[in-house]
Amino acid sequence: MRRNTKLSESASCVFRQRYRQPELLTAALQPPTNAQAMRAVLGQRYPVTGLAWLKKNPPKGRIFSTLEWGGYLNYQDPATPVFMDGRMDLFEHSGVFADYLKAISLDGSLEVLDRYRIESVLLPNGTPLVYLLEHTPEWTVAYRDGNAVVLVRVH
Repeated sequence: MRRNTKLSESASCVFRQRYRQPELLTAALQPPTNAQAMRAVLGQRYPVTGLAWLKKNPPKGRIFSTLEWGGYLNYQDPATPVFMDGRMDLFEHSGVFADYLKAISLDGSLEVLDRYRIESVLLPNGTPLVYLLEHTPEWTVAYRDGNAVVLVRVH
């Protein structure tokens, strides 16, 4: 198969003009490192910037979140008090897991949040509980990005 050398030379010339500075050329040709790729994946699946916001604005009491995000929050910042994480065997025995399921399925969500004195919620955008709390006068959105929402109780 014969390449179109004129087209290749033209593309190469445009590339060289665009990246005249050697550091830009190096950066453009360098694939992301494993750490960069991992941060990108984490940012898509977990509330990385939401947690950063929470660290700057520490909540009162435990944070209600999903099981997966609770584990992530515990791992990234053990000082952040979470309602629940992935250790379901501990939470199932005490009934907390059943209450978690009620809350996320909108079966008495507000009562569950009241019973456990939850003051802030960190959940993925678009979840039913986020919708409910956005339309409840006692709750307000404190932070939102493309991945996560922090809602806090209004006093």
